[in-house]
Amino acid sequence: MSVYSFARPHRALPRTKGASTVKIVLAGNPNAGKTTLFNALTHSRLKTGNWHGVTTSPAYKTRGGITYVDVPGLYSFNGYSMEEACAAEEIASSDAVIVVADSLTLLNSLEFIGQILSLNANAAVYLTKIRQLKRRGGRIDENALASSLGVPVTSSVKQLKKIIPLLAESGQTHMRSAAAEYYTHTADGRASASDGRTSSADSGTYASSGRTQAAHGRFYDAGSRAYGSDGKSRLQSAVNKAYYGGNCGLTRAEKLFLNRYFALFFFIFAILATFIFAFFPGMPGEYLKGLAEELISVKLRAAAASVLPDGKVQSLLCDGIIGGAGGVLSFVPQLFVLYLFLTLLDESGVMSALSFVTDGVFERVKLSGRAAFSLISGFGCTAAAILTTRGFTSKNTQLKAVAALAYIPCGAKMPVFLTLLSPLFKNPFFAVSAFYFAGVAISLAVCALWRGEGEDMLSEVTPLGLPSPVVVLKKLFFYIKGFIIKVATAVMLFCIVSWVLSNFTFALAPCDVQYSMLAAISRALLPLFLPMGITDWRLAFAFISGFSAKENIAATISMLMPLGTGLELSSALAASTFLLLCPPCISAFSASVKETGLKFSIKLLFLQLVTAFLLSYAVHFLFSLFT
Repeated sequence: MSVYSFARPHRALPRTKGASTVKIVLAGNPNAGKTTLFNALTHSRLKTGNWHGVTTSPAYKTRGGITYVDVPGLYSFNGYSMEEACAAEEIASSDAVIVVADSLTLLNSLEFIGQILSLNANAAVYLTKIRQLKRRGGRIDENALASSLGVPVTSSVKQLKKIIPLLAESGQTHMRSAAAEYYTHTADGRASASDGRTSSADSGTYASSGRTQAAHGRFYDAGSRAYGSDGKSRLQSAVNKAYYGGNCGLTRAEKLFLNRYFALFFFIFAILATFIFAFFPGMPGEYLKGLAEELISVKLRAAAASVLPDGKVQSLLCDGIIGGAGGVLSFVPQLFVLYLFLTLLDESGVMSALSFVTDGVFERVKLSGRAAFSLISGFGCTAAAILTTRGFTSKNTQLKAVAALAYIPCGAKMPVFLTLLSPLFKNPFFAVSAFYFAGVAISLAVCALWRGEGEDMLSEVTPLGLPSPVVVLKKLFFYIKGFIIKVATAVMLFCIVSWVLSNFTFALAPCDVQYSMLAAISRALLPLFLPMGITDWRLAFAFISGFSAKENIAATISMLMPLGTGLELSSALAASTFLLLCPPCISAFSASVKETGLKFSIKLLFLQLVTAFLLSYAVHFLFSLFT
């Protein structure tokens, strides 16, 4: 019986012969704190999160002659997801391994620690969340644990930095051959276990009976030198002597958030509160947006115009750069509120609880609770959310999740919704919120109509806690900085190109915008938008520009239509419908190609385009009957 595998080949970074660097892999269970440690050791700023699946592919950084590798989380070498496969491959090609273990759930890391030790590996164990362990009455004797395991154990980054040179110097080459042998043996075991696993060419789903058989009886290889045949029980006994987990019971808050009704109610309440703070008149988001518009579009523009003489240079700076890219920056306060909501959900552990309690809900649309991470991340950036789908074990489920993410409005669409709807609604809160909820409903409908079944979910629920203000501010700074950099580079470049196209003819002669190259190109494409009630070629060009980056739409409207779009209600709703349903930016398309392949991505792109045009035509027709 054939086995349908979707883990694309991952080529681990090898240590080339004669290379001066040593390769050390940071490995461990999902959400153990590997990326946080990687950032501390390498002074990097990779994205971190308080939920499993944040790291979707290996990250490399060389510092002090040592190449550190941050790999996706794995519970053992016997995993079937692409994340686990590439992580195991990196370990097999490493010189040393630092096992990152969560001290709150140390017993869950035993299997993986045992497999590393069974390789007689050049390894060390780094313990995270020690403060939380002590806070709940737990304890751990690092020296006793190190003596039992036979490898260094520490919870201090400072101490770990002293251990790392020793790992680099010893650089056991036999670890690599042993790991490769074990990994090959495990892969063979996975193949032999396929007899207990059923596959379907149409659905790409499996029965789960064969999955555990691959790992059965192979906690250690026969060649394990560390503990012998009863290694698992002896390792657990050794850990129990040095470790006490404290009070592991659920707190009142955790019991509340693990109640599906309360958790769903809280999530909906949090979304509404976020939209109110961002869009409601008089609230911080809307108030700060008004101040930003006055500062950038009025005062900064007037200051630039007073310094520069009339002419093309003044027009480029005031109309092209400040009017275009600067107009997009005025939405930073509202994006700040949106990203604050996502960060608080992430760092508090609520997102992990939501994943658990929504598993039953997502099961009805043939997904698992793990999809909650991807869909909620989609509100920030579709491209990043698509990469999180790599953790699904079924190819069919991954394709379904990517298709659903295409309809989740990303953060870059929010300024466009506001630009289109604010002139027609005194309070755009309800209109913008309606489109966001419509996007979620369409995403779930896509999943429900998709052929094939879902998959089981294996996940650890992160303990709830108040997020660190420092961590929250750092992540917000990271998000906002990324948005500003994008506006200052890609969007500004696009605005400059658009300004040139709108001020010159094909003969490069200065002209009025109506006779420019941009007008000629856009008028040729305008018929596609006429059934939406869009008769201005400038707005047609704005939507076309959004295929490279959605920020370009708001920038183009600000630059070419400073007095507003002038759309009627039916046309504005149709344009917003098109924005909601149209394909994401080029970055999201590239991520889709990387995860699902070119053929599927092109099919999805074509389907979205057709759906976006047809439904926006229908919305304009229906609303024009009543307005």
